[in-house]
Amino acid sequence: MESTYSNRRHEDQAARAHLADVVIRTLARGGGGGGTVVIPAFALDRTEVVLHELA
Repeated sequence: MESTYSNRRHEDQAARAHLADVVIRTLARGGGGGGTVVIPAFALDRTEVVLHELA
């Protein structure tokens, strides 16, 4: 359960696919040259999703 949505289920596969695409493009632009990529994730589930996409 995600704390942002409290007791509501929020399953949006299109949003997760878009997030994965943004993460991949961002890492390709900034992460390959030894730079640092900062990914703000304020909700608990969002952080887990980002970490899962990076794995």
